[in-house]
Amino acid sequence: MVFWDIAGPRLKSSRLAVSAMDAYEAKSKRSEVFAPVIAALPGDASVLGYSADDFPETSLWKPFGSRRILHVKMSDSAEAMRQRGIRYVLVTIDSAKDRGQSGCDGWTPENCRR
Repeated sequence: MVFWDIAGPRLKSSRLAVSAMDAYEAKSKRSEVFAPVIAALPGDASVLGYSADDFPETSLWKPFGSRRILHVKMSDSAEAMRQRGIRYVLVTIDSAKDRGQSGCDGWTPENCRR
């Protein structure tokens, strides 16, 4: 049962209550933010490079113990990442733009998907 069903129209008329519920509902879906990416990864993607500012890294850990997440810098070379066992890197567009990069600088187009 949804909270709104219980609370009734009295709370729906409160801008504060509506704002609080909107924030709660948005946060409740944060654990699913990487679901499309995880579904697209090949089965052998047990080590992932990760560069993002405000995304829930923990969603990438599931199922727990199935993969390792290694933090990378946008300035790390592709070779340096490969030496760490990283074949796949997740970079948010916002994270890359903040650093003045496209997110795929130094990688060949076939290795970079947006």
